[in-house]
Amino acid sequence: RVVIHLLRQGQATGEWALDDVYEMATILNGSVSQTIIGWLVYRRPKQLMKRGDSLLDRVMQLLDKP
Repeated sequence: RVVIHLLRQGQATGEWALDDVYEMATILNGSVSQTIIGWLVYRRPKQLMKRGDSLLDRVMQLLDKP
């Protein structure tokens, strides 16, 4: 609910244009979950914070205005 709320706030203020906030929330949550699961199970990526920065950059590209 928090992620959906934040995405809707971003839409309302014109920060980003999304067709479907639920789709973006799923992408965001899935990306973070997959990174954390890979780190916990396989100890990859070795540098979780560095991977997190890369993930955040990619997600922000999805949120950019068309």
